[in-house]
Amino acid sequence: MITVKEALNHILGSISPLGLEKADILSVLGRVIGEDIHAPRDIPPRDNSAMDGYALKSEDTAGAGAESPVILNVRRGGKDHDRRFCAGGSRRRHYGGRNKV
Repeated sequence: MITVKEALNHILGSISPLGLEKADILSVLGRVIGEDIHAPRDIPPRDNSAMDGYALKSEDTAGAGAESPVILNVRRGGKDHDRRFCAGGSRRRHYGGRNKV
């Protein structure tokens, strides 16, 4: 009987990499990529929201709790990039929307 390390060395010593090949992206399901790939630009091209919800300033909720809730105004209207945070305000965030404070 041989050890696990000896068995691994025996297996790895008897195989070699197959090399690289170019393949259509739609035909490679279940395969492993052979080298690093890099996007030519950032995707998405800006910071964006990972989920729906509301954005707010943490200092506006300091001391808030079940017994002492804080009420914030939800800002509406205007273009997404024109909206600014103001004290006591929050903004609706949509998945994939621009994050700008």
